[in-house]
Amino acid sequence: MLVLVARHRALLEVVLPRFSRLATGCLIAITLTGVVTAQIRLQSWDALVTTGYGWLVLTKTACLVGLACLGGLARRRLAAGRSPVLRWAGFETALMAATLGIAAALSQSA
Repeated sequence: MLVLVARHRALLEVVLPRFSRLATGCLIAITLTGVVTAQIRLQSWDALVTTGYGWLVLTKTACLVGLACLGGLARRRLAAGRSPVLRWAGFETALMAATLGIAAALSQSA
């Protein structure tokens, strides 16, 4: 959105709420499926900090919270008519790539 519609205010006002709802729905779906999978694979709450899988779950959770915060910040800045700083967009992209890497590691561990 930053590249395609940030400079077109009329288009941004239409696209931003729709994209935000879609992104929020995706975040909720990822969170719910992650919670269910973690519940199935982890035997207890202690396993979150005593197993490698648990640490990956906690790390992915922290990354998802960070992505949600960065996405919310970008949305507020775009809605206010200010383009997000490109450094933030770069950081968000790097965090997203790290989150995908953690998700891949989770899928390969037991």
